[in-house]
Amino acid sequence: MSAGMVGGDDGPVHPGVAVPCGHCSRAARGQRTGRYHLHCVRCCARLVRSCRPWREAQEAMLALIARQPGRPSKADVIEALRALDETGAA
Repeated sequence: MSAGMVGGDDGPVHPGVAVPCGHCSRAARGQRTGRYHLHCVRCCARLVRSCRPWREAQEAMLALIARQPGRPSKADVIEALRALDETGAA
């Protein structure tokens, strides 16, 4: 497993790119993947959301993301998390 990955490798998606990564695409189709690419802001948001309602676990995932080189910012992840909540997306 390469740096910045939790559970697999389908390639990164950087903030501002409209095309979701492979993990996000599968999640959008309703497939439970349990895989997250830590350079993909939507994957990061899904990872943090998967820890709900445990606030400490959410903070731990944000800290994990923050340690990765090339990762999205905490503000970007929180913005993506709000967008996922608004749309009800996977």
